[in-house]
Formats: sequence, structure tokens, C-alpha cells
Amino acid sequence: MRRGKNRKGATLVFVALSMTVLLGFAAFGVDLSQMGAYRSELQRAADAGAHAGAIQLTKTRYDSAAAIASSFATSNVVFGKAPTVDLIEYGTWNNASGTFTVICATGVTCSAATVKTADAIRITVHGSGTNMFAGILGFFGFTITTKAIGWAAPTVAKSGCVKPFAAPYSMLTKALNRARGLPITYDTTRYPLEQADLDMIRDNPTALTVCLKQGPTGTQCTAAQAGTSFPGNYQAVDLNPGDNGAGDYQGNIAAGCFSAGPGDALYAESGNMSGPTSSGKDAWCANFAAGNCVMKAALYQSVAPIGTVATNGQTCTKGTEQANGSGWCYLIKMVGSFIVTDASGNGSNAKIMGYFTNSIDSGPIGGTKGTLQRPVIAQ
Repeated sequence: MRRGKNRKGATLVFVALSMTVLLGFAAFGVDLSQMGAYRSELQRAADAGAHAGAIQLTKTRYDSAAAIASSFATSNVVFGKAPTVDLIEYGTWNNASGTFTVICATGVTCSAATVKTADAIRITVHGSGTNMFAGILGFFGFTITTKAIGWAAPTVAKSGCVKPFAAPYSMLTKALNRARGLPITYDTTRYPLEQADLDMIRDNPTALTVCLKQGPTGTQCTAAQAGTSFPGNYQAVDLNPGDNGAGDYQGNIAAGCFSAGPGDALYAESGNMSGPTSSGKDAWCANFAAGNCVMKAALYQSVAPIGTVATNGQTCTKGTEQANGSGWCYLIKMVGSFIVTDASGNGSNAKIMGYFTNSIDSGPIGGTKGTLQRPVIAQ
């Protein structure tokens, strides 16, 4: 009888070879996982730069958006190292088609005039890392490149933080007419705003000073700055269901944030409200650095029809506004953002002044271009 071959140890060899292959796959899995984590961190840095650049595009020094984007991207370290910024481009973003059109790249001189119409910025960054195990096979490192587009969405359909003031829409257009050197009566109902209007709001907002309230003597604000229909009233409004009187009104100025937008009806509040306005303003503005107290108010072009239900749940019972009392409602045409510069005086001689400016808002994107913008990562 032939003896079978001695196969002792064959299984051990097979197991050893199998373990080598399995460990190899595991090693590559670890390296791939590390590369995935690196890519995520690198994308986070690119997104931070793009978002910061988009915010800067809404400001007077919009032409410094590239420098701001680069600074924010490199300050977000990836695995202990700052990423490298390869390219920054100013452009425009078409949200419907999802396309970015380049206006100027930072490799070329991008003047303020060149990038004036930019509403988006694209940043390209790269970073390099070291493999943990792939070096055994000669793959000692990797380089990853990624991009991000930040878009200063020029439209916010509904603001998330409206204060209880209502003012004529023409107050904004008349201020724009003054600043642009146009006749004060030039198309005060124009809607949407012209591109020259939008440029003025961003580039020279302090020229758009208005008086949200002036006393009956007219001495607190110049005639050109006065915007209210009835001097002596703030044209205060109720915002929330259950709002009633000066206490709720003051609280809505001091800490309240009410979501409202075009088409909403705001119920007019009676009374002069100078004291509650001043106290509420002081409390709200304490949240901001000096000279940067931002408020958002309803701009209206008409009074709501009788029978309209306002945001506070009450029904509008009057079809025209009056010097005092309540019962009528203002239909919001646009939510305007302004910086408060002065609130002083007492009783019917009190005043509140400020100027229209761009402001960041968290409301949904959509609607017509105005003073509210929402910087987002578009891609």
C-alpha cells in the first residue's frame, strides 16, 4: 500500500498567505478611510473660505472677498496643516441651472469695478497627506484637490426677524433717488429695485439716511429724510397672535424676532409709543457693536383691504390709515434692513433715525432683490 504524502503544514501556509492578503486589504481600507476623512476636512476648509467670501460680497469692500476667502480657508487646518489655496474666482451663480460664470480670477488684477456685479466666489484648494500602510507597496502619499462656491443669494423671500415697525416703501425709493441724484419723485413705486439702487445700498448705505419717526414740528429730521405718513407716529404694528399694547410692542423690539414677508398684513398699533420704542431699541442694540445696530422693518405700499386677517390673528376693519387709533393693516411690499443711528426725544417729538443697508438673513431664498441677502454654499 502506498503511503499518502505528508501534508502537515500545508494548511498553515495557506492560512499565512490568506492572512497576508486579508491584512493587505485591511491596510488599504484604513488608508482609504484616512483619505476620505482628509477629503472631508479639506472640503470643510474650502466651504469655510467660500462662505466667508460670499458674506464679504454683500459689504462695501466687496472687492476684498478673495482675500477674506483665502484667510478663512487656510485658517481651517487639515490634519494639522493649512491647505494650499490654488485659485479664487469672482463670478455669478445661476441657481436655476447650477452654473458658475467667471468674471475675474485672482491670478489677474481684479479691480472693484471689474467684480462689481459678482454675487459668487469659487475657491480651489489642495492638500497632501501620508499613507499609513500603502507605503509598503511604494505609495507613500496622496494629494487631494477640492472646490467650493459661495453664493450671496440676493433674495430672501421672508425675513426671520422683523421688528414691529411699518414704513412706506417710498421712504426707501426716495432715499435712493436722493443718493443717486434723481428727482425725489422719480418712480417711487418701482419694484423690483433697479441695479443702480442695489449698488447704492451696498456701496454707499450711509447716503440712505431716513427718519422712521419725526415729531410734528419737523425739526428733528430734515424734510428729505422724513418718511412717515403721519409725523408723530412710529406706525407701530402688532406681530404675534395675542400682542396687545405697549408691553408686547416693546418686547418685540427688545428681543422678539418675527417671521414675515411680502403679502403679509400687519395690524396697526395705536399710540405714540415713544417710551417703549426707546427702551426696546436700547435693549436690542446692546447686542451689537456701536454703530452696527441692525433692525428689519416692514415697508408697505398700501393698506390691506377690510376683512384681511393680520399676522396677529385680528381682522382689519379699516381701509385707510389714520393719524392715530388702530384697525387698519399694512401690506408688506418688502422687508427693509437699516442700521439705527439715533433714537432720542420724548412724546410726539421723539425720533428714530437710521440708514438702509444690506443685511444677512436666514430666511428662505426667493422673491425680489432688496436689502436682505443670504450667503450659502451653492456647490
